[in-house]
Amino acid sequence: MNKTLRKTLLGISCFLATSASYAADKYEAEDAILDKCQKATEASASGGAYVKMQSGNLTFNITVPEAGTYDINIFYTDTYGGPKTQNLVVNGISAGSVTFAETSSATDFVGMLCTVKFQAGENEFSITNSWGWVDIDYITVEKHGFVAFDLDKNLATPDPIESAKELYKFLSDNFGKKTISGVMTDGIYGVNKLEDQTEIKFITSESGKAPALVGFDFLHSTGKSSDTNSWHQGYSTSTETLGLQLWKQGGIPAYCWHWKDPRKEQEAFYNPGSGSPSTDFDFTKAFKAGTTEWDTESAIYQAMINDIDIVSLKLKTLQCKGVAVLWRPLHEASGGWFWWGSKGAKNYIALYKLVFDRMVKVNGVRNAIWVWNSDGSDKDWYPGDEYVDIIARDFYYYPRETNHASLIGEFEKLKKVFGTKKIITLAENGSTPYPSEMFEDGAPWSYSMAWYGDYAMPSGGFDDNTADAWKKIMNSEYNLSLDQMPGWKSEAPEDCGIPDPCKSKNGIYQAECADDLNASIEKVACESGNGVNLINDNDYIKFNINIEKSGLYDISVGYALNYSGGKVVSCLVNGEKYDITLGSEDDEVGSCGTVALENAVELKAGENVIEIVPVWTWAVIDYIQIKESSATSAEDVTANNITVSASNDEVRISGAESEIIILDAAGRTISKAEANDNVVISIKDWSQGIYIVKIGDQTFKVIK
Repeated sequence: MNKTLRKTLLGISCFLATSASYAADKYEAEDAILDKCQKATEASASGGAYVKMQSGNLTFNITVPEAGTYDINIFYTDTYGGPKTQNLVVNGISAGSVTFAETSSATDFVGMLCTVKFQAGENEFSITNSWGWVDIDYITVEKHGFVAFDLDKNLATPDPIESAKELYKFLSDNFGKKTISGVMTDGIYGVNKLEDQTEIKFITSESGKAPALVGFDFLHSTGKSSDTNSWHQGYSTSTETLGLQLWKQGGIPAYCWHWKDPRKEQEAFYNPGSGSPSTDFDFTKAFKAGTTEWDTESAIYQAMINDIDIVSLKLKTLQCKGVAVLWRPLHEASGGWFWWGSKGAKNYIALYKLVFDRMVKVNGVRNAIWVWNSDGSDKDWYPGDEYVDIIARDFYYYPRETNHASLIGEFEKLKKVFGTKKIITLAENGSTPYPSEMFEDGAPWSYSMAWYGDYAMPSGGFDDNTADAWKKIMNSEYNLSLDQMPGWKSEAPEDCGIPDPCKSKNGIYQAECADDLNASIEKVACESGNGVNLINDNDYIKFNINIEKSGLYDISVGYALNYSGGKVVSCLVNGEKYDITLGSEDDEVGSCGTVALENAVELKAGENVIEIVPVWTWAVIDYIQIKESSATSAEDVTANNITVSASNDEVRISGAESEIIILDAAGRTISKAEANDNVVISIKDWSQGIYIVKIGDQTFKVIK
């Protein structure tokens, strides 16, 4: 999102039209109320006259028979050098702005078709100066005709996982019936729980409901600092952790990617002059000369492929967990402020198709619903229906203002330009349209996503979305909040395309894959490359481990000394507490280690809860490992003066006055001994398992 350079068509929908295609009421510009404009004569103009807007304003008095949505066609020329943006006002209320494209002739007037809302009777429609210097001949006005949607039933991905199908069906079924509330996140590194995210916490506390859709960004997953900066790495892994949390709660994760210079020369994604920092990265240098065919041997191509593969792996890691996502790469391209939009439509489409084909056809990303960004007048940039599932608009008022209108014009413009086969949505926005306004006006955006920070909550004098606004949005009968989501029923795919990093191997359970955690994930030079940092006193890592058979097990904790050693943590096994120390002050920072609980622990068949909490904070846990123990134990029971004790090699029985019989778990007799005050039975060669010592009517359990 570029807050500075965005010159969007706001509140009103406008796109070029060569002529009016209907009989409509006509209003001459020279008859409008003019302020600092100049009338001029021209034989080719309607009525022989037109208006040079210069730095002034025009106001048309328009009368319509009934309230509703109307099309306005503004006939103009612009030969003053480049596009010109003007503001629009309807009945004294800002309707945003319109950008008039440069024309080749000063005398051949072309139409810019727009859609607005009018009240019954008289209306004032004003074109007011922003950049000025547009020549306007006349406008036409006619009632707008709505066209029904006929959505594609299949996703662009040829073989999507079941959860992607489920998510798309949910979006399709609800399109036109409900809108889904959403918000973008920021500064997520160090945030342990989704509900602790600043924007989500604000919305939930003020409205009583949490948004169903949350936006995340892979911007720190690639780029110059992605391999070396621990903060960037922590941010990147947190995007996955929080996305998984949201999915498990029944929400919808939406991912974008501010793709930094793939050469890793500049930590930037803006074009020079569009934002700071900026990059001069030119992806067209990866084309064969004079074509849009990729030179697969070029360094530029290889750098891009490397980044695409990194992000593909992150999406596939979520895929392994059955998580489907809304995926919006290469966004806002036609705006030109990002490097991927700097070389024109034809080159951009080649790049978009490279990303799609590499991710889907080569890397096997099957959990993504592909969202493509439009500004509503950039059809030449569209890669094609076969590459897109959802058409999206990023929409901010410029100049910035608080306005919760439905954006009916923008909605209808996308439908007019791209047809009725695709879901239409607001992928980013400043003020979130009120759901009641959307459905009253016939602009039922599939979802909206307020941008983070002062766009999502009042700050620094900005109030795009206030507490009262969120109350109205989240509690609308047309809105879906997180508590109203049905929950996802699809299972994770058996083959997710990569070795599942969270699948236990040799009894190792990765800390970042814990069933529940309240901690930060960061890079470690150990088992899986990721560890969990117990920074705060209330942090924890909780595993729900299924054990096939009860018995004694050895539990070890793998750790990383990303900070000084000697950290102490508590390991709670089914509520029983064991304190362990991770390394020592003498160990090298950055090293890895493993420490085992002092004694074997008895686990039951079925689910066991193992939780790790800090005694000393900033303790980084890599994994836990569970193995059947070679130790032997006996049930701690003394009855009728009989005592049974055990070691790894033998069972000692004292006080027995009846024959001693030892049975295996299947009830077969393994050994017998005469009654004696002190009996020693060797079990050194016995198989591991559970054995029963039967003495008269007393029984004792021995686990080897």
